[in-house]
Amino acid sequence: LEQAGSLEPLGSRVAAGAKGAKAMPAWVSIGPFGEGGVCPGGSPGKLSGRIISLERDFHDTNILYAGSASGGLWKSSNGGGAWANVVDDLPHPSVSAIASHPTKAGHVWIGTGNKADGVSGPGAPSLGLLYRSIDDGAHWSRVTFAGSENPAWISKIILFPQIANQDVIFVATDLGVYRSQTYGSMWEKALPGRFSDLALHAPIFGSAFEIVAATYSTNQTTTGGELQRSTTGGDPGSWLPLDLPGASAALSRITLAASRLSVHETLYANVAAADNSWEGIWRSDDFGDSWAEVNIPAAGGQMNYNNAIAVDQSAGNRVLTGSNARELFRSLDGGMSWDGSGDNPNGALHEDVHAILVVWPTVFVANDGGVFKSTDTGSNFSDLGNRWIVVSQIYHLTVNAVPGGVWDGGRYYIGTQDNGVMRGPNEFLDWDKLTCCDGGDIAFKDGTPYSTLTGLSATAGHRYQYPTADICASWQPFATGLPAGQPWSNRFIYDGSDFLTNFG
Repeated sequence: LEQAGSLEPLGSRVAAGAKGAKAMPAWVSIGPFGEGGVCPGGSPGKLSGRIISLERDFHDTNILYAGSASGGLWKSSNGGGAWANVVDDLPHPSVSAIASHPTKAGHVWIGTGNKADGVSGPGAPSLGLLYRSIDDGAHWSRVTFAGSENPAWISKIILFPQIANQDVIFVATDLGVYRSQTYGSMWEKALPGRFSDLALHAPIFGSAFEIVAATYSTNQTTTGGELQRSTTGGDPGSWLPLDLPGASAALSRITLAASRLSVHETLYANVAAADNSWEGIWRSDDFGDSWAEVNIPAAGGQMNYNNAIAVDQSAGNRVLTGSNARELFRSLDGGMSWDGSGDNPNGALHEDVHAILVVWPTVFVANDGGVFKSTDTGSNFSDLGNRWIVVSQIYHLTVNAVPGGVWDGGRYYIGTQDNGVMRGPNEFLDWDKLTCCDGGDIAFKDGTPYSTLTGLSATAGHRYQYPTADICASWQPFATGLPAGQPWSNRFIYDGSDFLTNFG
C-alpha cells in the first residue's frame, strides 16, 4: 500500500500487474445509496452505514471528515451536503480516529483499527496504523511508531501545537498512550495499557497542559475503566489514577468530553459497566481534581459498542450524549436533567451513536445510519448527504428470480449490519428498507422473501421471519423446532420444497 512514503492508488497496482496478466473488469458500485424506508416511521431522510468517527476542519469549517467502520475515510467540502471517498485502500478499512491540526491548514491525521472488533492482545494483527495528510486529504503518508510496537487499533488522536514551538501529538491505542513532540518523527510510550479515549486541557496561550486518559477493558470481567492523568504534559511516569466516586469495581469502556479550546475546565466521563449497560456519567469542573456523578438520560445498552459524549466548547454545562436509542440526549445544566430529540418527528436518529461533534448551536452525530446534522442544538436533524456515503456492511446478497408480483421479482435483496434487509429498486438510485436491525440471509419461496435476523436475542423465534401481505406490516417469526441461541449471519436456503439453515 505504500510507495515512497505515500499511499499508492489501488487501480494503479492492478494496471501494473505481471506481464501477460488479463485486465481486470471494471467494477461499478450499485449501492446501497442512502436507503430510505418505504414504510412510515423510522429515521428521517436517507440512511447510509456505520460511521464511527467525526472531525471538522479547524481552518475551513465547511470541511467535514467521517470515518467508517469498513469503508475508509469520507470528506465533505460543503458542510455535509455531499460526500466523497478520500481513501479506502488502507490495510484496515476502519477509520477510528481523526484529528485536524489547529494551526497548520490542510493537515489532518487518521488512525485505523476498530476497537469494537475486539481484535487485540499478543499475536493480534497490527491494524492500528497512523496516517497524515498535509493537503486536505489528497495524499497520505504512513507515520510509524518507534521500535516494534504494533497496535491493533487506534482510538484517539490529539494534536497540540503550543509546546516549545513544537507540535505534540498523543495517540491512544490498545498498547498504550504514545507521545511525539516532533510531529511524529520520534515517539515514546507515555503510558502503558489499553485506552479508549483522551482529553487535554491547556490555556489558550502558553505551553503547560494536563491530559487525561481513559483505560479500556474489553473482556469486561476485570477492573479496568479507571482514569489516568498527567499534569506535566504526559511525561512518562507522571500519570496518576483518578477515582470516579461510586463507580463499580469492574467497568468497560469510558469516553471523555472536554473543551478543545480550553475555554472551561469541565470534563465528562461517559462510563459503560462490565455487563455493557450504562454505568453512569461523571462531571468534573476542575479537570479531574474532583468528580460528581450526574444523571443518565435513559437506560442504555451496548455501551461498550455505542458510547459517545460531547460538551459545548463555550459552556461546560451544555452536554450531549447518545446510546443505542434512536435519539440524542441534551442537558443544559451539566447533566442534572435531560431532554431527548426523539420526542419530535424530525429528531429521530438511527440507533447506536458513535461520535458527536458540537459547534453550538450546530450538532453533528455519527451512528449506524451515517451522519446527521442539527442547527438548533440537537432538537431537529437532517440526514446531510448520506446517500453518497456508500459504506453499508453487507452480510448476504440474494436475487429474487421470480418476475413481477407484489414482491418485485428480479430485484436484489441484501442483509446488512444494523440496517435490516434492503431491496434494491431499478437503477439502484434508492434502496428500500424492509426490516429492522441486523439483516441476515434471504430466501425466496414462490417469489416471497423470507429472512433471518442476526444478533437480536437468544430466542430463536425472533430470528426467522416472513412478511405479511403488507410489506410495511410486522414480519412474523417462524422458528418452531430450532434451538435457542445467537447464530451470527447464518445461511438460509429454500430448495423448492424445504427451508435449510446452519445453526451453530
